[in-house]
Amino acid sequence: MMTPEALSALRDRLIAATGPSFELDRLLTEVTGYPNVYRNDDGTIPFNAIVADFTSSVDAALGLVSRLLPGKWPLILDTAMATMWATESAVEFSGTTIDLRRLPVNILLALVSALSQPGVQS
Repeated sequence: MMTPEALSALRDRLIAATGPSFELDRLLTEVTGYPNVYRNDDGTIPFNAIVADFTSSVDAALGLVSRLLPGKWPLILDTAMATMWATESAVEFSGTTIDLRRLPVNILLALVSALSQPGVQS
């Protein structure tokens, strides 16, 4: 369930993520209500469930964005890319390249941040 507390905890976990994570994929499925045949009656997703690879796939991450914020994927993607450029240049800028392996996590972080704003969720 997308409570402010659940979104805040998920945001903290995404910030701390160093790369793809099955546990984050499971939590994203659980918190956002993304369809899953393994979902328990209380809404939780078991640890052995099969879930989408949100944290390792740009397609899966943007698919979740499109499901939760229809029509907003370009804005979320722009936010994620801007964050990556700002972070990369602040830490260690090497020419004009950035490490895109973190892009799915940054997309999800931008999504969760947007969902945390007042009035975004219906």
